[in-house]
Parts: sequence; C-alpha cells; structure tokens
Amino acid sequence: MTNMSRLQEDVAALTIRLEGERERSGPPGFPAGRRALHDLVVRTRLR
Repeated sequence: MTNMSRLQEDVAALTIRLEGERERSGPPGFPAGRRALHDLVVRTRLR
C-alpha cells in the first residue's frame, strides 16, 4: 500500500465518520450568547 492510497483511505473514513455525526447531531441551535448580542446591537443603535 502506498502512502497516497493510505491517505485516500484515511480521508474517506474520516469523511464517512463526519457525515454520520452531522446527520446524528442535527442542525445547530441558537448560540448561547444570542440575547446578549441582540442587547448590544440595540444599545449601540440607540447611541
């Protein structure tokens, strides 16, 4: 087995694993600091 074929196999295995985790985890939720960011934007606009 050459280094290139080993690399291709490793990348393929990691891709399969990442895709599986993405499907399992679902879409990300709202960031935890969303309300704080919103308040900062509102206060900045009021100045």
